Amino acid sequence: MNEQIFYMDNSEFAMLPPGKGDSPEEGPGPRIHLLLQQALSRPPRLSIERARYFTDSLRGTEGLPLVLRWARALVHVMANIGVHILPEESIVGRIGGEGRYGIFYPELEGTYFSRGESISIESMAYIAPEDLPAIRDEIVPYWTGRTYREGLAAELSPELKKLLYTDDDIFASSFIIVESATIRHSLQWALDYNKIMTRGFRGIEQDAAQRLARLPAVEEPERSDRHAFYLAVIELCQGIRHFAERYAHHAELLAAMENDFRRKNELLEIAARCRRVPYSPPRDFAEAVQAQWFTQLVSRFEQSHGGNIANGRIDQYLYPLYRQGLDEGTLTPARAREYLDALWCCMAQFLRLQITPSGAKIYQDHAHWEFTTIGGRKPDGSDAANELSSLILASASDFPLDYPYLGVRIHKNTPSPFLREISQTIRKGKGIPVLLNDEEIIPLLAARGASESEALDYCGSGVSEVRLINRNTYMTGSTWLNLVAVLEMALSDGRCSTSPTRRVGVSTGDANTFRTFEDLWEAFERQLAHVQSSIFEQQRIADRIRTRHVAAPLLSSLHDLCMEHGIDVNHGKLPGAIASGGFTGVVGFATVVDSLAAIRSIVFEERAMTMDHLLEIIAANFEEHEIVRQRCLRCPKFGNMDGAADEIGKRIDRLLVSMCRNERNHYGGMPEIFYVPVTAHIAMGRVSGATPNGRRAGEMLSYGISPSQGCDMLGPTALLTSLAATKNPDLQPMGARVVRLVLSPQNVAGETGLEALTALIRSWCAERHWFLQVYLYSQADLAVLRNNPEKFRNVLLRAPGLDFHHPFLTNAVIEEAFSAAPPHPARRPLPPQEKTMGRPARSFSVWPAEARS
Repeated sequence: MNEQIFYMDNSEFAMLPPGKGDSPEEGPGPRIHLLLQQALSRPPRLSIERARYFTDSLRGTEGLPLVLRWARALVHVMANIGVHILPEESIVGRIGGEGRYGIFYPELEGTYFSRGESISIESMAYIAPEDLPAIRDEIVPYWTGRTYREGLAAELSPELKKLLYTDDDIFASSFIIVESATIRHSLQWALDYNKIMTRGFRGIEQDAAQRLARLPAVEEPERSDRHAFYLAVIELCQGIRHFAERYAHHAELLAAMENDFRRKNELLEIAARCRRVPYSPPRDFAEAVQAQWFTQLVSRFEQSHGGNIANGRIDQYLYPLYRQGLDEGTLTPARAREYLDALWCCMAQFLRLQITPSGAKIYQDHAHWEFTTIGGRKPDGSDAANELSSLILASASDFPLDYPYLGVRIHKNTPSPFLREISQTIRKGKGIPVLLNDEEIIPLLAARGASESEALDYCGSGVSEVRLINRNTYMTGSTWLNLVAVLEMALSDGRCSTSPTRRVGVSTGDANTFRTFEDLWEAFERQLAHVQSSIFEQQRIADRIRTRHVAAPLLSSLHDLCMEHGIDVNHGKLPGAIASGGFTGVVGFATVVDSLAAIRSIVFEERAMTMDHLLEIIAANFEEHEIVRQRCLRCPKFGNMDGAADEIGKRIDRLLVSMCRNERNHYGGMPEIFYVPVTAHIAMGRVSGATPNGRRAGEMLSYGISPSQGCDMLGPTALLTSLAATKNPDLQPMGARVVRLVLSPQNVAGETGLEALTALIRSWCAERHWFLQVYLYSQADLAVLRNNPEKFRNVLLRAPGLDFHHPFLTNAVIEEAFSAAPPHPARRPLPPQEKTMGRPARSFSVWPAEARS
């Protein structure tokens, strides 16, 4: 999910009409629009307050256990950071003044700012000029040689560095494989908010104090570490209490100066809430929402998580106080929705601002996924949907921005009325809610060691992943794999477009010597095994050094196993933990499937062209060879129930998953394969050459495990059938598999369309796919079809009202052109292999210059 508007002036914001706010059906009220107008009327800024106070504290705690140092640093941040309450805010807590902001985490890759003139313009755009001296003179000098990025780079072999970085620059990704361990503190994560609702941080503090008192008197390293852990939790809980009290005091000061009676009372109510939560358990719905946001905000002080921190099963832990308020007559659905809208507004003002160009490309447009889970089943197996689920669904779908990232757990017995509400929300075209499939996910979680009740209580996290809040402990950021680069290595004797002057893969020979498709497959398999083993090695190093660089006392205080054993979650190997992880995020799956299918069809089956000739045309980015490109586009494509393409997809998936079976991460868990690119498919596409499926150089790669853009020609049912065909039933699927469908509004219009969409969701659930996101083409999308018809081939001939001609060359023209192509090697000798470089770098040297910047 990406925020599409970087800057909005008042006239642009006026395009979003505010609702009246009188009922839960009428959308966000005027105060929410006013808050968003204030936030979006200025560019975002990178706040350095956290970095400054965090660094100041760590300077004075050298020699102490890291978890205690981290807790004291957080307390110091909360005691000194600016406190701000904006006009009309009802849920409070932020970093910096008005506007959108991100947090600078110098412990990850902060020494990027020591590069002087080589700092990217994009990074500088987020930084206030007055903050630069503090960054360069106060913060960065302390972290030089101490960052997680530098620690990882120091442990890597030269061969690994060659795969990871460009020109040995640790801040310049090769985009062959991209490690994310050092651009964020952890994978996506969800907190146990239910503990805050029922116990508050006072209860957590008391638990830590009791455990500390029970520690044996014998001095030994283990006792010392556990002592530090419980002391860290106690001090952090007190720090959170004082942080909230600072907001209470500020609200009282504002109330004393406020002339408007309504706002004065609101500020006094805010003060009363902040005096209580999140230290004590909330007593009503407003306190519950405020407690949730304070907890989420402090977690952002603590760490940068993948996709930002998730909201957990919000319709479950907020429901008791929602129901209580309705029963007592102290709360209405409209008022509850206003508090929810205020929560989304707080989230919308926090952005994930990456300081390095590589990080910004992976998370471009400030990509965020504060996964907010509703629906599904309860731990006892019964359906979990309730009236708050419906209210959250309405609130999220009508919110003017794409916050929150809302997901619904679907199971075979999801009530039809609720499923109908979900379908109606999808028809609004915002791409929410996304769907998680209980029928696929719960058995997989159970197979990994979760009890039935634990598996039933999972929540969404990140883009499409899931968490068992009190059992999962694997934290290290995943590694993205550019599968197109692997194919290029197979076709170019170990070279690829992102590193054309040197071999980064293994030598597999000149592709022109491949006599059969299986020869090509063998080369592809060898290249993939080499890169995947490198990923495992890099991930194990990142795991091993993690505890030198990262601690998480807040997250650990909300984790049952960490509190039981007195161990920070970053240590990973806790008794009873599920430590599966060491993810490989596969990017460009369908691009490679379609490319292999095209080569098999054109070169080895039809013998219409030599391998050498095809690769030369691809190296030229299909310039002056549009007929060949059209032939490539017409080859079998994944997503259309084409057995030839789907079989290749199944073989690739089997290779990837099989490579994990005999591997173990640093904590003893099994690595996992997942198909969740975030926005890496755009970044990796920009630096990848043209591909045999007809894709031009620099264009984005396929997304997740979805078909290549515009290539699913037979509709969603055929697409889901192809997806099922790529699975290997004898191997347990390893991780999330993201699927996006894009439909024309006419496909889901009216009652018939609504029923068809609902039936599609039921079918998706029954076929046990992991994840589904459905978008609708907007009128603006349909308007650009005339100028970019090729990118919408799967819509052109099916969208009513489009009266222009299909622009592609006819099959007859293509066949006639191919009949004049150079003869296949079966009819002429093979050209001599170049002696020094195998397949020359020129084979993948042509792509847009701007894509390499």
